[in-house]
Amino acid sequence: MKINNVNNQPILPASKKNIPAKDEKKGQGVDSINISPEARELINSEQTAKLNEIRQKLSENFYSRKEVLEKTAEAILKELKG
Repeated sequence: MKINNVNNQPILPASKKNIPAKDEKKGQGVDSINISPEARELINSEQTAKLNEIRQKLSENFYSRKEVLEKTAEAILKELKG
């Protein structure tokens, strides 16, 4: 008794099936930006001001207050729940 194949396609390993061809053009471009000296100075001054504000809040134990801790915990819980 002879058993015929169901189809004539070769059997491919799972690692070879449904893999799209690689796009050779991706990753070849190079992005660059130019930041003016004025913009750099502005960024530095804003960062310095923000750091000074954080330092002041730390020295005043702002982040240890119950309201701040509760708000932080709520934000973390909200993020974890999605």
